[in-house]
Amino acid sequence: MTPGHRAAMAFQYNTLVRADHRGRSLGLLVKAVNLQLLAATNPAVRRVHTWNAGENAHMLAINEHIGFARASTEGVWQRRLG
Repeated sequence: MTPGHRAAMAFQYNTLVRADHRGRSLGLLVKAVNLQLLAATNPAVRRVHTWNAGENAHMLAINEHIGFARASTEGVWQRRLG
């Protein structure tokens, strides 16, 4: 997704692979093809933002393999009341 007001930036949201199809490099392929399509259709984009849960080591490794660099870390806390 590219926000209309910032042509040089895009967001790559979820990369989902069904559990019974994992382990076949589908996440890597989906992400790589998405980036190729983005470059072909939106050549002004220079920065792509994506994110993953810290415990998702597999997808974090894919992001690093493709060339993404960690820019920030976010923490979320929860307390159940009642």
